[in-house]
Amino acid sequence: MNIIIKILLYPLSLIYQVITDFRNLLFDWGIKKQQSFPFPIISIGNLTVGGTGKTPHTELLIRLLLKQSYKIAVLSRGYKRKTKGTVFANENSTPQDIGDEPYQIYRKFFGQIDVFVDEKRCRALSKIPSDKYDVILLDDAYQHRYVKPGLSILLNDFNRPFYKDFTLPLGRLRESRKGKNRADIIITTKCDIHKLNVKDEQKNIAPNANQSIYFSQIKYGDITSVFEQKKSNIDLLTDIFLVTGIANPQPIIEYLQPKVHSITVMTFNDHHDFTENDIKTIENQFNQINSDKRIVLMTEKDAVKIFNSNFVSSKNKSYFYYLPIEVEILKNQEKDFTKKIIDYVEENKRNRTIH
Repeated sequence: MNIIIKILLYPLSLIYQVITDFRNLLFDWGIKKQQSFPFPIISIGNLTVGGTGKTPHTELLIRLLLKQSYKIAVLSRGYKRKTKGTVFANENSTPQDIGDEPYQIYRKFFGQIDVFVDEKRCRALSKIPSDKYDVILLDDAYQHRYVKPGLSILLNDFNRPFYKDFTLPLGRLRESRKGKNRADIIITTKCDIHKLNVKDEQKNIAPNANQSIYFSQIKYGDITSVFEQKKSNIDLLTDIFLVTGIANPQPIIEYLQPKVHSITVMTFNDHHDFTENDIKTIENQFNQINSDKRIVLMTEKDAVKIFNSNFVSSKNKSYFYYLPIEVEILKNQEKDFTKKIIDYVEENKRNRTIH
C-alpha cells in the first residue's frame, strides 16, 4: 500500500476506531447489556478480519474436551449461510444451511458434539436447557458482546500480529488494539518455531496480569480424497493444482513448495461458494497440466463445499484431494493450557450445580 493511499485511508480508519471504541464503552458501562447463561461458555475469536485459525483452534478445544467426556455444543453465526434464525445441524444439513466452517466441524465430529448457528447468539443460547451441555464453544464471537462468555480466547496471527496492525480500512483490525484487554487467554497462532522469540512476543502483546499467553503451530495431515475413502502421499514428482477460498493461502503454499514438483494456484475469496462454472474452470485448467502424478488439492474448508456436489465430472473425481489442518499448543505449554481449560469448565459446572 503506497503512502498516498495510506494517508487517504487514515481518517476513515480513525473514524472506524472511534465508532468501535464507543460501542465497546457502551458495553463496558452497562448501557448495552450483556447476557450471562447458566453453563460454561468459551469464546474463540480475534481482532483481525479472517485468517487467524479460529476453526482449527475450535477443533483443538473440542478434541481436548472430548477426552474428558464432556457434552459439547458449538455455536456459530454461520457466516454466508442461506438460512436465518437458529438452525441445529443434522445429517441433512449442508454448508448452505449452516455455513462452511460449522459444517466442517459437524462433519468431522459427527455424533460426538452438537453444532448450531444463529446470527443472534443470545437467542440460540436461550433455547438450550441449562443441563444439556457441559460447555458451549462460541466460534468467532469476540466482537459479539451481547453474550458474556466465562472464558474468552483471543487469537493473534504470528505473521500479522494485531499489535502491528490498524483498524479498517487502513489495516485489518475489527476494533482497536486495546480490545485485547477483554481476553482471558491470548494465543499467538501459526508460529514458526525457528523465528519465534517468546520474550519479544510477550513484550509486544503486553498482557495484563490476569491474561495467559500461549503459542500454537500448524500441523498438516495426510492429503485425503474428497470423494473416495483413501489417503495419498505427495512427493517431488507431484504436480499440484491448489484451489483455495481462504483469507491467506500463503502458509499452505510455503508448506507444499519444498515437497512437490510444481504448484499451480487458483484463489477465490474467503468463504467462496463454488458454482458449477467454478468447477468447470478448475477442471479445464487442471486438465491442461501434463503430468503422470497430478492432483487438485483444496483446503478442508473448501472441500466441504463440494463433498455432495454433482458438479465435478466423474472422470476427475479421483484427482480431488484436501489437506487436513490441525493446530497444537507448543509442547512446553500444552499441559498448562489443558489445565486452564478443564479447570474453568469444572469450576463452572460445580457452580451451576450449587446454584
